[in-house]
Amino acid sequence: MRYAADNITQARINCAETFKLLEQYRIPPTPDLYKLVYDYITDRNDIPKGEVDKAMKLGAEALHALVLKRQGMLDSPDEGSVAETGQKISQKVEEILLTLASHSDSTGGFSDALTKFSGDLQGENGAVTVEKLVHDIMVETHAMRDRTQQLEAELQASASAIDELQCSLNQVREEASTDPLTKIANRLKFDRTIAQEMSRSPDREKPLCLVMCDVDNFKNFNDTFGHQMGDQVLRMVGATLGENTKGRDLAARYGGEEFSLILPETELDDAVQLANVIREAIAGKRLIRKKTGVEISRVTVSFGAAIFRPGETAAELIDRADEALYHAKQAGRNQVCSERDVTRSKISVAG
Repeated sequence: MRYAADNITQARINCAETFKLLEQYRIPPTPDLYKLVYDYITDRNDIPKGEVDKAMKLGAEALHALVLKRQGMLDSPDEGSVAETGQKISQKVEEILLTLASHSDSTGGFSDALTKFSGDLQGENGAVTVEKLVHDIMVETHAMRDRTQQLEAELQASASAIDELQCSLNQVREEASTDPLTKIANRLKFDRTIAQEMSRSPDREKPLCLVMCDVDNFKNFNDTFGHQMGDQVLRMVGATLGENTKGRDLAARYGGEEFSLILPETELDDAVQLANVIREAIAGKRLIRKKTGVEISRVTVSFGAAIFRPGETAAELIDRADEALYHAKQAGRNQVCSERDVTRSKISVAG
């Protein structure tokens, strides 16, 4: 779960724990490795904790491999592939333009030949000249027909190649915006979508809601049942979120065990209602350990909802949804709280 920024005291504690772990596994505190372990301690990683645990035991090289993997998840994962495919499409388009230009030159040559033949017909050479001109015209016409057929074949081949490249580009883009574990949108897609929807909302005078959700006691679950079961839980939560979104709604894995819902054209009460539907669906799932067939403890999720206020930043909207999520955790977990609940609570305390 992503809380507010660490205060100085908490940051010092986190730093001490980070250095302790690095020293324990004899890992050099380079900036990239330190950040990965710091985020591991504070539950801010997009990589499951089990992977970080294994990597730390294996040493610095394994941990550095996770750093590279994480960069691939948080940045644009296949940006190079997208650019490469886009470049291939551009090259194909240039080839088509060159082909058309070449055909245009051929058409111009054919036109010039006909003009010349017309002038020759007006000469004084009589029947022999006419017979020769008819022959020459037929030769030029057949040549033009062959060039046209060749052009059609080249254009058809180029069009087919562009179609294949476009499909490949779409696939790469889809993979670049998908979380590899849960198969729903990743953080990159979330960031792009929330910015896009926030820019649309004021113009359309439509509400926009954000719901942040977090698996309850996930660390304890991992410690008790193992990280493979933890991954299974994350996949189940992601699938349930995806099943309950439609249209322009977006379900995304925000990071670690925290997820999000971007709900365009949705009022706050409706967002809370949807979150409760999802909460109940997740709480009703039965998780079975495959090896033993034994049912394990129930999984619950807490939710926090906020509505976009024109003029605010994405960070401000996320903070308010996160504050509502924290309020749901404090109230006992497996609950949905909105920013209104937070406001009412503050007023009650002040009163």
